[in-house]
Amino acid sequence: MGHNRIKEISFKRTWVYWLFLYYSRDQWLANSGNASLFSLTDKQLHDRRVCSTHFLDNEFDYPGIGKKTPKRGAIPRSLIIENNIVPSEQQLEVAAEIPQDAQVDSLDSNACLPSTSLSVNSTSMRNRKPRRKPVSLSRENLTLKFQLGRSRRKVKSLAQKLRRSENRIKELSKEDLIEGASKYIWGKNLDFFKMQINHSNQRQWEEDEKQFALGLYHKSPKAYKYLKDIFNLPCLSLIYRWVNNINLRPGTNQLFIEQLKLKLESKNFMEKSGVLMWDEIMIKLGLEYNRKIDILEGFEDIGVELDDKP
Repeated sequence: MGHNRIKEISFKRTWVYWLFLYYSRDQWLANSGNASLFSLTDKQLHDRRVCSTHFLDNEFDYPGIGKKTPKRGAIPRSLIIENNIVPSEQQLEVAAEIPQDAQVDSLDSNACLPSTSLSVNSTSMRNRKPRRKPVSLSRENLTLKFQLGRSRRKVKSLAQKLRRSENRIKELSKEDLIEGASKYIWGKNLDFFKMQINHSNQRQWEEDEKQFALGLYHKSPKAYKYLKDIFNLPCLSLIYRWVNNINLRPGTNQLFIEQLKLKLESKNFMEKSGVLMWDEIMIKLGLEYNRKIDILEGFEDIGVELDDKP
């Protein structure tokens, strides 16, 4: 129970290695004395190995013949010398050559040599150089190191999510945006939203978009100029050109008369009562040539035919 994450790896016949355990990670790191391990991610730490010589014999379980696994709660130590067992000379040389911050870190098949003897004479022990003492950190500093590593992993994960979200937004087409917006807005609001999406780059204005812009400009030219600085709307030069294209000649407009007739058909006698007023006209001082319609303006014109009288 709890040992399903332990992976036993045998590189040599007398040396066995285990991966770092997830459920006792903090204790293993705190007792290792290797502060650099706190900055590793779970995946990087999972690739590190711990040698079997860093555990006592009573800290192992033997589930089968020739197999052993660390007990739950077993903590690795830098080097173990039992009461009646002394490490071999090769083991001591290897332990002296390996830096302290790597003894419980990245141990591979070449990091430890198999034991050839369980005893060594006292002369070789006395002539051996003292091993460098490990630099121990306080529990508070180890906790801060652990929190720093966890925060860095969280920042890295959030940065990856942000990049994926930005790439997903870039891949969205205009049709996808309009289709998604149609679930929440409709009618004139949806048409205005389409104007903002479709005219982010240069594009010809549709007929309904022209009518919307002309109607807005007719309501208030000043308001139109203000909204033009905020939203994608036709420029003023286009508005002036469209207005000039409207055919407004002297006399009565037959289309207007027909529309007025249709509107009055649904009215009663009292509602039809009204006054039809004509706006004033501008008198020009002389004749002017209108090259747009190729006529001379300035003669008497009541909409039927031109008079020779200026």
